[in-house]
Amino acid sequence: MKDRELTLQDVLLSLPSFSPKELIKIRTAAKAERRYKLGKGKNRHNAKAIKEPSGNCKGIIKFREDLIVNATKAELKVKELLDSQKIEYEFQKIVRTPRGFIVDFYLPREDKRALIVEIDGGYHNHHKQQIKDAKRQEKIEAKIGIVMRFTNEEVFANPAHVLSAIRLRL
Repeated sequence: MKDRELTLQDVLLSLPSFSPKELIKIRTAAKAERRYKLGKGKNRHNAKAIKEPSGNCKGIIKFREDLIVNATKAELKVKELLDSQKIEYEFQKIVRTPRGFIVDFYLPREDKRALIVEIDGGYHNHHKQQIKDAKRQEKIEAKIGIVMRFTNEEVFANPAHVLSAIRLRL
């Protein structure tokens, strides 16, 4: 059977059960996100359809689901690279830290210290976001494992380099 591209409906069906009202909200948010991207060409994190979690469990789970549904092209490219090499990973995984961070890619390693791969869009170039990223990375590295960061531009310009850098750390 020929592989086909996942649709929004496939993703929604693979997630935990939702009420019809919740499904409508998710679909509406995804449509608003697509319109926002088409209209302004901005990164998904700048869209009004996705909001930061409020700190409760339901909030972070919902936020994770939004991130999966609205994955960036760079994240999808890295998924494709990892799948092509049959590298085990979890996408948009919630990792156990005091705050419960969501990482783009969680790759288990033999030494029990995971490899975390983060794909940074344009908003990561802002000074305030870089400070937040550094603090977040420090907490993740203390509890979970090694963090590698790649920009969207690196992913598209040199995917072979991204893949070989990941393989070296596994």
